[in-house]
Amino acid sequence: MFYRNGANDLVAVEVTADSMFSVGQSRVLFSMAGFTTARFHAGYDVHPDDQRFVMLRQLPSAPSELIWIENFFEEVKAKMGNE
Repeated sequence: MFYRNGANDLVAVEVTADSMFSVGQSRVLFSMAGFTTARFHAGYDVHPDDQRFVMLRQLPSAPSELIWIENFFEEVKAKMGNE
């Protein structure tokens, strides 16, 4: 299991849930400083191999607005003249 602790570190802990639930010793993997934290989601995801992560990082020069494009592929086709 992976989680973010109070010191903003990503932590790994081995969990077994056979006939009885048990938690192993936790270990800090790395600091999450500079990566986005969110109230309702982790701000990261774990690859199925448990060896890689995808994380959100807010860049200082990045715009703070979200641009939503409905029917993206249709928009691209129309702009390229391939209707």
